[in-house]
Amino acid sequence: GKNGKAVLMEYQEWLNSGQPDKQKRKKQYQYGNVLRMPMESYLGVVMRCAERYGKHTQVLPKQEVEERLTMMENLILQSISRGLSNGEICQELNLKLPTVKSHIYSMYKKLGVSSRVQAILRGKERGLLE
Repeated sequence: GKNGKAVLMEYQEWLNSGQPDKQKRKKQYQYGNVLRMPMESYLGVVMRCAERYGKHTQVLPKQEVEERLTMMENLILQSISRGLSNGEICQELNLKLPTVKSHIYSMYKKLGVSSRVQAILRGKERGLLE
């Protein structure tokens, strides 16, 4: 949703809302280390840098990157499309059950699905299955 600059500006407003009078506080820039700098001062430095360098950046359109399945995930997807259970996939591919489950989880995330049927349909849409 929001970009980093907007989030930092909201955070800075939130920090400043709790202080009674921020103008009376004397600024000191002899911290010696960023770790010793108060959060308000550090946030001010970050915001100034964001304003300075934010003018030179371009807003890129969001593109959905289609992640490719690994060879093992493709094999498991084909096995799922044939109606095999996780145990049968383990025996067929000579893998342990947790390994098969992790490949299935990874495959679901890459395909953007949450079930076997959805994975099969998405695989057919992408041309991974016949």
